Amino acid sequence: MDRQINQDHSLQEITPETAPIAVIGFSHAAFHTVCRLAEQGQRVQFLVNQSELHQVPTLPAGVELSPRPHLHPAELPEDLRNCERAVVASDNEQFNLHTTMMLNARYPQMRIVTRLFNLALGQEIESRFPHVRVLSVSELAAPYFVAAAFVDHVQEAWHDQEHLMARVGADSSEKTLCIQVEDFPAPQSLASMGAAAVRHKPDLLFWAVLVGLLGVIASGTLFFSLRHGMPLGDALYFVVTTLTTTGYGDYSLRDYPFSAKLAGMSLMLAGASLFAILYALLTDKLFSLRLDALMGRRQVKASGHVIVCGAGDVGVRLVECLRLTQAETVVVEHNSEGRFNQRIRDLHYPLLIADATLEETLIRAGVKRARTLICATHQDLVNIEIALNARALNPAIRIVVRIYERDFAEHMREHFGIDVALSSSALASHAFAREAMKDIEI
Repeated sequence: MDRQINQDHSLQEITPETAPIAVIGFSHAAFHTVCRLAEQGQRVQFLVNQSELHQVPTLPAGVELSPRPHLHPAELPEDLRNCERAVVASDNEQFNLHTTMMLNARYPQMRIVTRLFNLALGQEIESRFPHVRVLSVSELAAPYFVAAAFVDHVQEAWHDQEHLMARVGADSSEKTLCIQVEDFPAPQSLASMGAAAVRHKPDLLFWAVLVGLLGVIASGTLFFSLRHGMPLGDALYFVVTTLTTTGYGDYSLRDYPFSAKLAGMSLMLAGASLFAILYALLTDKLFSLRLDALMGRRQVKASGHVIVCGAGDVGVRLVECLRLTQAETVVVEHNSEGRFNQRIRDLHYPLLIADATLEETLIRAGVKRARTLICATHQDLVNIEIALNARALNPAIRIVVRIYERDFAEHMREHFGIDVALSSSALASHAFAREAMKDIEI
């Protein structure tokens, strides 16, 4: 490939066979991308901070590890001019964006693949810089997790605006499916349980006040009807208007004996007390229901649904993909001020703000009636703990777990009864490597 070399910041004339691909910044996604590139026979220069060196696993052959005392976008090494392509995939999106801008300014013809969560920002960057490709780890990995929630042996998964597609099966029997929940009926054991399995503790005070109020109305009606000869309907009308202190004036106890006046005063006092308590209880109940809805503390009544634990960058993408399948979904998030909580509420999915590692939280989310549990927090051990507790509560539930390390994920699947264990970084790394190896378009 011809390259101008009359400026310090231009790419040198290097053949594709000898030009290394730079991977800048350490993360699990960056490491897996390095491995994918090395598997394809590419030379890779892996630039990481010196402080992150202890986190870097053993690298495959053909990878040059370049630790830097302080890896900063404004102080990128000059030997990057030897690279025709670069992947910027650290966990720090500000670093990724800044590094991408600096690389593009220095080497306008360099193919740059960068990692960002914000797809709208990514599209804007791609429209302005033709040699920059923006990818999101969560956007790439989410279709695999959702497809795995319904079917085994997912080879590839993707989605458009309306459908979630998956290529599934072994090599000899692969097929492409449009994933819709109606095509994967929930087990009959779950369907038979239904919402009736949810039990609510009765409010004894409310029922006591209500029974007392009805008792006062009945006794007052009988008293004025039998003792003072009022028609039964008129007696009931008079008692209710007295209890509610309405006082239309069409009935008066002025000419009645003292016993009737005493009964009338008792009705007024009883009505004022009982209705005040009843209104207070109703107001408290309505306020509690609203507060529980806002704070995510409601008991889920669904059956055959999917539970997503963790509403982070991966979790919210899972919910968006699940929406394409028409699956009923419940989300559990520990952080009441989570970045994507409002987005999930806007999608009209139940959001429980609670610790998913606790059995009572899983029970409140309806784990005993759920078809699938997806553990998608950013901590492997938390995901495993959630999965084990869910398995103990519902041995038939399908469990999909997010694990950062691909090998560790396989061990978890084999030894802990987890149906599917996936690494979002490993899944996304194929796309990062594929984009990095594309020919540069000039």
